Amino acid sequence: MLYDMFKAGKLGKADDLYTLQAGKHLSGNKTPRERELTGVPPLRLRSAGSPLIDWRIRGAAGGVGSHGLNYLNQSEIPTGRISNCYNEGYITYPYVFGPSIPGGQGKPAVDYNQWTMADPGYTENYAATDARPAAYANCQWFASLPAGRYKLIIEGFNKELGEYYVTFYNSVLNEGPLLKLIAENGTVIVDLPDAMADFVQPGAYYHKEVIFTVNSNTNVGLFTKIYSSLMSMRYMIVDASVEAQPFTNWDYYIQFSGVTCWEPYKLSLPVTVRSGSNSAVVYIDLNGSPLGENDTASLTDSGINIPTFSGINTIDADSPVRPSEMYIKYTV
Repeated sequence: MLYDMFKAGKLGKADDLYTLQAGKHLSGNKTPRERELTGVPPLRLRSAGSPLIDWRIRGAAGGVGSHGLNYLNQSEIPTGRISNCYNEGYITYPYVFGPSIPGGQGKPAVDYNQWTMADPGYTENYAATDARPAAYANCQWFASLPAGRYKLIIEGFNKELGEYYVTFYNSVLNEGPLLKLIAENGTVIVDLPDAMADFVQPGAYYHKEVIFTVNSNTNVGLFTKIYSSLMSMRYMIVDASVEAQPFTNWDYYIQFSGVTCWEPYKLSLPVTVRSGSNSAVVYIDLNGSPLGENDTASLTDSGINIPTFSGINTIDADSPVRPSEMYIKYTV
């Protein structure tokens, strides 16, 4: 037995092969079918090829998780009230009836499309009673950016699909429609005091790209005062290399077209399983928040099954910040 265990270590066998070797000798080669393994990923194991019976991944300081194409977390829609007048307006709220751009996502795909509208309501002169100063703490949406070159993507659609002109309303501070991208230290990275000046009336769809650079890891916030009773908006931050693609859509009876690279913000933990030439990836949704050092993701919480292949497997979690621990229960 000791010779077999020594040989397994020298040959780079799975982490659990010591247990398997000992089990074979102690039980007359009749080993239990279930095994457990805990360690820092990647983990190596010999599997019968069935999905993991159980799994749990612990986060780490700095937050474990990987985002998709879009860095800007617009999944949380702020709904702060801005008026005490009749038909109260709101800073932002989800617009349910917007078209799916790009198409094929179903309707009303609110979680996918994330259109938002800021309507001042029937206030005096339609001026939004929004007196927020432009500051990081007052931003609606936030992102954490590594050093690099990026695009701020601004998209909008006229809910009358180009049949009526869009009126944009100022705030009580006579601001608008304005947009600022503000760093946590207060630096204004993108400043658009008349953000919709290039919107071609009475267009159905609007797409704008603004290139910017951050020289170090930077937390940023998006501050907007774009008020209208017709125009819904959404925003992205993507790598500067991302190219928008053309689309054509029908909504009701009107055809409209443009370009988009839209993808809603997603934060997930990709778990990769490899065995020889076989591989599989599953994505564990982290609900918009990275896993801190006291946080865990698990089969119980997510309901996500992690597959394995028959033979030696390597299971790893792909994240800039590595998980501190992974526990798995499997069949041999």
